[in-house]
Amino acid sequence: MTGRSGVTGRSGVTSRATVPGQPRCVGRPPVARPARGAERGTVTLLAAAGLLALTALLAVVAAALALQGEAHRVQGAADLVALAGARAKSTGSDAPCAAAARAAAADGVDLVACAVSGDELTFAVTVTVRAPGGVPARVAGLVPALEPRATAHAGVRSS
Repeated sequence: MTGRSGVTGRSGVTSRATVPGQPRCVGRPPVARPARGAERGTVTLLAAAGLLALTALLAVVAAALALQGEAHRVQGAADLVALAGARAKSTGSDAPCAAAARAAAADGVDLVACAVSGDELTFAVTVTVRAPGGVPARVAGLVPALEPRATAHAGVRSS
């Protein structure tokens, strides 16, 4: 079947390149394209890899925030424990470390070290505390058992 301007192929499209008397298109050879099935699913794999990377990043951020929060809690507890020991020393008690141990137990931390330096008028109580059992907020087991510690000093110094 022929149309006005050329020969009609199987698809019903008229091809001008086959019209007698007209030059054939000479130029670039046809571009070899990969089979359509070779590219199927590529976007799905890229999206899945992106989501996996985003999930890993969020897990790391959550673990870092949990560690930071626990470190701040332990530092606050160390400050309060040192103040309790200094208050016991300033009221004339001979056992400021015992008072510090009671304050540490009340704050939910373990007293690791306690030292008193100075005399009756100018002194310092230095304590070191740690969170019992490491970090309680482990994120899916990604964070190893870390043990936040903090040291604080409290007392009276001469001016």
